[in-house]
Amino acid sequence: MKLEKLKEERESNGTQYNEEGDIIISEEEFMEVKRLKELKSKYKTDYDNLKNLKAKVQYCQRLVDNCRQKLIQEFDKWYSESFLSQTEDGTTTTSMAAGHGIRPGVLPPFNPNTVPEDEQEKFDRLQMELLMNNPDSAAFFNAQHRTQRRKTYEAAMMQPQPSYRRSPGTPTISIRIVPPNMLQISQ
Repeated sequence: MKLEKLKEERESNGTQYNEEGDIIISEEEFMEVKRLKELKSKYKTDYDNLKNLKAKVQYCQRLVDNCRQKLIQEFDKWYSESFLSQTEDGTTTTSMAAGHGIRPGVLPPFNPNTVPEDEQEKFDRLQMELLMNNPDSAAFFNAQHRTQRRKTYEAAMMQPQPSYRRSPGTPTISIRIVPPNMLQISQ
């Protein structure tokens, strides 16, 4: 860096002091120090702005998710009211679907809350919720997750491969039985 070179140059020429015992630096070095402080303060404000923007984006994403969920629920309600007719005994086809009889051709409305999660999906969802609460740590955990995946992949690729695999560049043999284009009729 230019500031380090200026400092080394000052120290090689011998450090000079004023009457109060403070070190005297050149105007060029002073300007570099001043510029560095300005860049640091600009970085800090930009970082704070970025942090605020990330929080706003997460808030908006939660709003979008909530609106999407509400839209799906309202659509399911509208669909069942509009297109699923009532049977003779007064029950709707959705209540029939919930029981044991489903009319042919009628599907019950999709409810994403009824889809069961396996353990890995549940873990991933909880981990994402925790990361969204602390966005500063998200980059660290994502990098850690990618590193772990890469290690697992490398370990898998280092295992001996079956011998029936062909080596790269070896031509493959493919025999295809082609049916005749025309049938020949003999007389």
